[in-house]
Amino acid sequence: MSSAQAATDEVSPPEGEGLLRFSLLYPSRDGWETVLWGGLVFLFFWLLVPLFIAAGYFLRLTRAAGRGDVTPPSFDDWKELLVDGVKLVIVLLPAAIIYALAVALTAEVSDPLALLMAIAGFYVYPSIYMNYAVTGEWRTAYSPSILSEQLTTVTYLYGFLLYVLIINGVGVIVATVLLGVSLFTIVGWIIIWPVIYFYWYGIDAALWGRVYNRLETS
Repeated sequence: MSSAQAATDEVSPPEGEGLLRFSLLYPSRDGWETVLWGGLVFLFFWLLVPLFIAAGYFLRLTRAAGRGDVTPPSFDDWKELLVDGVKLVIVLLPAAIIYALAVALTAEVSDPLALLMAIAGFYVYPSIYMNYAVTGEWRTAYSPSILSEQLTTVTYLYGFLLYVLIINGVGVIVATVLLGVSLFTIVGWIIIWPVIYFYWYGIDAALWGRVYNRLETS
């Protein structure tokens, strides 16, 4: 907790903003140049390397929000972003494999049990991600004591409900409408849709950074 507190002593996040408002505004708080660069990277997602670059940026975005930076990081030093993205995938891959195996094995026993396992794993996964994103330590990401402490807080539960019901619930509807409208424009499929997707994932990244910050400074 001391590392996050030290960061907030230098630059504090905007006061009076709830988790949702902060998450919606944070990705573009320093202007739209970074978002446009991110959209350009997303445009070439089929090359795979851009996906790792984007993952590296989202990790940095979560880290910045988690440490209390007022503005998000800029989209620069793409080589380091690529390395960060690859590291993130490597760290999260074991959890994803264990999660998939646990759901598959419990499905052999009982479908309701498999559903409960799926929900439980889905609830834990963001905690692993945000811990690694902010601290850069895989041991912290998988620490049973840290995870158990975070997962039982009202702040984490509230963040998770926002993540599921609002950002990725209502957000799906909003994004679908925007994407549909963009297809009627000449540059919609080239520029608008990758920007929408990049910003959407940026909201997720900002949310979990803010949750981490709230947990560490409360």
